[in-house]
Amino acid sequence: MTNEQLTLDIQNGNRAALTELWGAVRPLLFSLAWKFYQKQGKERCSSHGVTLEDLQQEAFFALYDAVQAYKPEKGYQLTTYLSRATENRFRACICLLYTSDAADDLTRV
Repeated sequence: MTNEQLTLDIQNGNRAALTELWGAVRPLLFSLAWKFYQKQGKERCSSHGVTLEDLQQEAFFALYDAVQAYKPEKGYQLTTYLSRATENRFRACICLLYTSDAADDLTRV
């Protein structure tokens, strides 16, 4: 099954599909967490009490956010939603807010 098919299954109440989807996208999400951690710097993250492990845990919640926001009729892949959701979650962890109010709205993807 594709990520998008699994997402639709989750939206239709199949909880087991969430475990399968997590297994499929976890390497991508952990990679995004690592890149964010490196880009922001260990000191900056630490000053907000955030570790790499915290970001990896937030990645799961970002997956849930992306699944909830996913709309196949928009024509975007789930990874597009994941990218936005992880960035939002990670930035919130270190109190780094966007200057644009539209930048963190998943419904606009």
